[in-house]
Amino acid sequence: RNKAEARALLLGKTQLAIGRLNQLADYEARVQGKVNEAKTKLNELKAKEPQLKTEEAQAKERCDRANEQYDKVKLSLDDNIKELRSRLKAGDTCPLCGHVIDGELTTEAFESALLPLQAEREKAQAALTKAASANGLNAKAANELQKQLADAGTELAKAARDASEARATAKQLWQELE
Repeated sequence: RNKAEARALLLGKTQLAIGRLNQLADYEARVQGKVNEAKTKLNELKAKEPQLKTEEAQAKERCDRANEQYDKVKLSLDDNIKELRSRLKAGDTCPLCGHVIDGELTTEAFESALLPLQAEREKAQAALTKAASANGLNAKAANELQKQLADAGTELAKAARDASEARATAKQLWQELE
């Protein structure tokens, strides 16, 4: 009778070990699925990276050009330039650039020319902010996924160690049953 009870106890322990192995296998499969999903998403983010960097660089160039144009026209509204401009008449040669003056150089004309340049400048700055934000968010998401992959790798390694131990235990218990 003691032998039958010991065998039943051993069989119960073996079944528990096999159950633990099944749980670990399911857990490993879930974690591996998450790893595969994260790798796919990370690859997608990395594929977007060059395009986002290009868009940000183009937005920066546009912003720089808009700022330069705005600053040039804004300079023409400087008091010293206004004074110089007031002395020039149609047909005179500009002492700064050498072009022949073909019309009246009023302050109002320069101020009105500044408005669309200001609008373009603001639009370019908004595009740059948006592109830089998209690029930053993409990089942040990629970093987060890399961290998740590292964590998942640690989880998989632990699950593999646990499964190995559970297999060894189940094997030993099975051998004792035979």
